[in-house]
Amino acid sequence: MKLDYTLLYKLFCSCYKNGFDLLVEAKLLYENERYTRAYTLAHLSFEELGKLPMINTYMYKVVHGSQYDVQHLMKRMRDHKEKIQVSHFTSDLFSNEDIDLTDNRKLNQYINEMNNMKNNSIYVGLNNGTISIPNDVVTKQKAEKMIEMSTMHATFHSHFSQLSEEELKKLHSDDLYKLLIR
Repeated sequence: MKLDYTLLYKLFCSCYKNGFDLLVEAKLLYENERYTRAYTLAHLSFEELGKLPMINTYMYKVVHGSQYDVQHLMKRMRDHKEKIQVSHFTSDLFSNEDIDLTDNRKLNQYINEMNNMKNNSIYVGLNNGTISIPNDVVTKQKAEKMIEMSTMHATFHSHFSQLSEEELKKLHSDDLYKLLIR
């Protein structure tokens, strides 16, 4: 299957809208003191928004006639840990959190912890004879932090999501943009 720019643009805009909607709903839950599900939706928003840089890379490749592997993109878009990692890189640009992203061991540990926290916010679990209940795992502070991270990510991409297909395509063609994504 070959993806054209128009389809990738629609996919980009759809992922942004869905990620933004998940974030809005997370904030509503948070305001109503439903912190566990607020965390879950904020995390899902974070992952959905993590697809945007992936899609953006393919949009750039289409504009420049570069080779790309559609199956690789589809696989990455379904991989929760990939989406967490990509989202973290984007939100880290605006964060004052001190995580060493150059240390692969620490980065993988962080990504695993985030993915586990998402799962623990949804499912009751049993670990070494201890029952884990979502409402006991997610605190107000954890929900607030996840909403903050997803908000930073959504804010970063909001400008791009408001551009028309032609405007975004022009940006992908621009020499300055080439320097930014190297």
